[in-house]
Amino acid sequence: AVSTDLVINLRGLDPFKRTLGRLSPQRLERLLDSVGAMLESQTRERLAEGKKDPEGKPWTPWSPDYAERRPPKGGLLELSGDLIDSIAFETSASTVTVGSNMVYALTHQEGDSKRGIPARPYLGVSDDDLEDIGDVVMRFIAREMWS
Repeated sequence: AVSTDLVINLRGLDPFKRTLGRLSPQRLERLLDSVGAMLESQTRERLAEGKKDPEGKPWTPWSPDYAERRPPKGGLLELSGDLIDSIAFETSASTVTVGSNMVYALTHQEGDSKRGIPARPYLGVSDDDLEDIGDVVMRFIAREMWS
């Protein structure tokens, strides 16, 4: 299966690097799990409800030909719900990876000009997502400082 992963360097968290660097591996893993769960949820919402890329740009609608022959259920990128269900995150010692193992996931993310499939990016981090991540990190650090 093809995997579509998004790796983001959260430079906005630089002021917290010193504090994050002092966390035990287990505590850092708990923080990354919280961030990963949030990113997974935001990605699933984008697929199910938002129908926009991480920057807020609406996805290209179906072509009239495809819209005519497509089954009358689901919306863009959610015919069976398999892509939404496949979104998952993994953490390692210092990273969170969000993606899908569906064979067609990369095609939907990047498009395929040879087959006339436009890119409909669903993986990524919006400015609102970054704010949410910052909030999670700040709350986590505050709890760590007081525990």
